[in-house]
Amino acid sequence: MRPNLRRYGSWFFSTATPIPLAGLLAPCWYAPGRQRLIATAIVVGVPAVIFGLYLPYRPFEDWSYLRFLLPAYPALFAGFAMVVAAIARRWGASLPIRIGLAAGVAVLALRGLDYSNAPTDLAATEPRFRHVAMTARDAPANAIFISFQHSGSLRYYTGRDVLRWDWMDRDGVDAALDYLRDRGYHLYWVGDSIEREAVRARFGRSRLLTRIESGRRQVISDVWLVDLQPRE
Repeated sequence: MRPNLRRYGSWFFSTATPIPLAGLLAPCWYAPGRQRLIATAIVVGVPAVIFGLYLPYRPFEDWSYLRFLLPAYPALFAGFAMVVAAIARRWGASLPIRIGLAAGVAVLALRGLDYSNAPTDLAATEPRFRHVAMTARDAPANAIFISFQHSGSLRYYTGRDVLRWDWMDRDGVDAALDYLRDRGYHLYWVGDSIEREAVRARFGRSRLLTRIESGRRQVISDVWLVDLQPRE
């Protein structure tokens, strides 16, 4: 739990700044009673439950996995809007307060633009998962795909077993490949350039990396479909 607490916290601060956490104070602006309970359940309870669900989850290294917490954002930002509105109603006549509130909102907007995926053409990039999986359907019936990002689509479209390399033991990866090959399975690796770098960093001098780089491969939209069987 501690690694995820550290990772999600630092990722949130770097992408959204600590400013939205002011939304957790929204219930304080209500008098004790039903409205405060509702506000607390929404702006505090929802983010706390979602965050709590992912604390014991498998740690990841890339900030993009902050997306797991996205369901908590609407409630948190609703609370932030409530706090801004309450401050504006109470002290809005003060020019410094108005400037401060406007600056805070502007910082959040600009920060959001920095991490926006708006330039990404999803229509062009996302279909590659299906295209790769449809190509992989031609693999033998005894195929096992070693993958990470494509693991779900490979399983869905091909019906073959998938081995997640990110769950494989660093010291035993080669022994695992030998074990499967000796039992008649035909092994393939599927991943893009970023995953190849991740495998290189994780497994270093393993035979898995050697076979990925030297095996027979098809390239579909920068994704390598590599036959890991040793060449005769």
